[in-house]
Amino acid sequence: MKFGVEKLVLKNDKMTAFIVSNPQSTYYQSDVFGRLLQFIAGNPRKCQLREQNMRRSVVFSDVKTVEKAWEIFQRI
Repeated sequence: MKFGVEKLVLKNDKMTAFIVSNPQSTYYQSDVFGRLLQFIAGNPRKCQLREQNMRRSVVFSDVKTVEKAWEIFQRI
């Protein structure tokens, strides 16, 4: 769980990464989460952090292929 992703969905040219669901997890104090937040802040038109029904996710737009998804995670 290097990126803290529990589930990844590619659908309708969007990628949804469901991140660690436990709010007490040390993941939220990690460098990985900090880099994810920086990426989101630097790309507000392409991704957004969401919380729905106690599940947190990051939605990335314009992701059509697995290769594009991998490229995004390499940039984070």
